[in-house]
Amino acid sequence: MLLLVDSQLALKEGVLPYLNTKTITTPGASLTLLFHGHYTVGAEPEPLTVLDTVITFNAAMILQRLYPAIDPLWSSATLLETDQVELQHRQVARQVRRLLRQYADLHDEYEKN
Repeated sequence: MLLLVDSQLALKEGVLPYLNTKTITTPGASLTLLFHGHYTVGAEPEPLTVLDTVITFNAAMILQRLYPAIDPLWSSATLLETDQVELQHRQVARQVRRLLRQYADLHDEYEKN
C-alpha cells in the first residue's frame, strides 16, 4: 500500500503512530509512506525517524532528467542493516554509498573553485 502524506499532516504529533496502528497489512505486505514536504536533508523531523525506509528525491537529478531521481546518499532503509539481507549485499551497499559520498564531496569542492 502506498500512502502519500503532506508534511503538515505527517509532522503533527501522533499522526504516524496512528497510521501504523490503523493500517491493515498482510504478512507479505507493507505500508509505504511517501512524505511530501521540505526538511533539512539528512535530518528528518522526529516523527519520520521511526520509518523503516526514507526515500529522498534530488531536485538536481530531476533537472538533469535522471529518473527516478532518488538520492541514494540521503535515502535509507533499515532492512539493509538486518540479517535479512546477505552480508555481501550490505557491504556492497555501504561501499557504493561511501564512493557516492566521496564523489559528491569532490564535486562540491570543484564547484566552489
